[in-house]
Amino acid sequence: MLLPARLLLAYVLAAAVQGIADLDPDGSWRPLAFECKFGPEEQPPLRLLSQGGEIRLHGIVERVDVNSLGELQVIDYKSGGSHLTPKDLIDGQRLQLPTYAMAASQALGLGDPVEGFYWKLFQAAPSSLKLSSFDYDGGPGPQAAFSLASSYIEATVSAIRQGAFSPLAPRDGCPDWCTAAAWCWHYQAREY
Repeated sequence: MLLPARLLLAYVLAAAVQGIADLDPDGSWRPLAFECKFGPEEQPPLRLLSQGGEIRLHGIVERVDVNSLGELQVIDYKSGGSHLTPKDLIDGQRLQLPTYAMAASQALGLGDPVEGFYWKLFQAAPSSLKLSSFDYDGGPGPQAAFSLASSYIEATVSAIRQGAFSPLAPRDGCPDWCTAAAWCWHYQAREY
């Protein structure tokens, strides 16, 4: 039996509220803000300094929680459950979470982010990528994630500013529906 869309949405949202609460059994986190815009119109942008000049980013941070110490936890809701691992950040494929955490601190001035994760709506579970436990060559924790994300952003913006738009095949192969499949020299069939 298929659930009506409204009922399914209500179920998914209730599961998210309960699931996130279950991650915090002692109740140390409470919601501080939702749908926080940063950027050109609402708030100052996230500003990253780079060798090629300042980079200004804008977006919407979906949820920011705060604890009694004033520390922040950033949660980004995802309807899909793939590509939400520490490796996806390390490979430069998923930069949203650390970028939003930096924006919550720098652009929005909400506090110091010590935790963050993606919430997989349809799996009712957190991602394996958590800012507090992130570990990379640059060190552990949120600062390592911020540094890594910033370096990928700087490299991408630098390439854009230089007009370098080299096509790359996705790491798991190209989709069958790609309109460039017939002529792209980078095309790699995806294995299903």
